[in-house]
Amino acid sequence: MDDSKYEFDYLDFQRRGYFGATSVPPDAPPPRNWKRTPWYGWAFAFARAKKGDFGALPHLLPLLEEDLGGTFEQAACILLGDAGPSDIFASLKETLKRHEGYDLSFYAAEAIASRGKLGDVPLLVAFHRATHNLPDIPSVPEMLSDILHPEGLLPLPDEFESVDDYCRMVERRWKELAERFGTTDVCLWLGEPTSTRRMAKSIVAKAREPYFPFSYRRKFEASTGIDCSAFYKADRSFQPLSASAIAEDFLASPRSAPFLDGTRYFFGNPLSD
Repeated sequence: MDDSKYEFDYLDFQRRGYFGATSVPPDAPPPRNWKRTPWYGWAFAFARAKKGDFGALPHLLPLLEEDLGGTFEQAACILLGDAGPSDIFASLKETLKRHEGYDLSFYAAEAIASRGKLGDVPLLVAFHRATHNLPDIPSVPEMLSDILHPEGLLPLPDEFESVDDYCRMVERRWKELAERFGTTDVCLWLGEPTSTRRMAKSIVAKAREPYFPFSYRRKFEASTGIDCSAFYKADRSFQPLSASAIAEDFLASPRSAPFLDGTRYFFGNPLSD
């Protein structure tokens, strides 16, 4: 099998997003050897997850230990973060700890943050504390902002005198939300229980503003399975009218009715948390 036909540089959510990945045939068999054909394995797991079968996703976890390169590691962690049911995340947390400071640990952190579980915030804070001095690293504070703040604009570390001051601020916010919801066993997006309909409403609101976070498109596309390629032109310029139209059509259609607030979805399929 030609594994390279399923390989891609990265999931570009300012272009085709999930719809840029090469599909496997509907009757495609699972990989005979996941280590030898990791990209086919990714495509197979993705195809199954789109149908609500998440049983192939755990096979991606051991591949993260195979030194297959950052491109594959990032793609696997994005899919695991968006489509992974609850039992996936214990392994991702171990990956984060085992590879702390290396690229893989940041991909794992992004996957953990993508779920938005309030109970995972202390782990992400500790990870930031341990890695904040490393050069050229993904922004854990931005990940935390997307979980904890209504606009994704939690104050950033450079607004504080020390990393300890920043971490204490995040911990205070975490405790406020834990008290408000009466639990840390809740998945949040922008400070509220995750909601696909709220994602759509936020897209409509943000499309009117000068800056549109492409992470909104990723969350909405992953949750609904709606092709959001029209959010951007080929040159990656944002198209506010197209984005608003897609989100508004979703809100007005019967397709939005089954989506429950507080539940994560992947391509319209509910995920266990």
